[in-house]
Amino acid sequence: MFTLYEMVSGRKPNEKFLEYAQMVGMILLLGLMLYANGNDWFGWGR
Repeated sequence: MFTLYEMVSGRKPNEKFLEYAQMVGMILLLGLMLYANGNDWFGWGR
């Protein structure tokens, strides 16, 4: 996604924006892992 932005705009995204995007992505990934494991162990979402 960031490569596509760079190809279209011709410049790199701001370093601070990349840092925040990486943090948000990691939080979403960990949340999904917690949800999936919690669903397996405790039967959440039944």
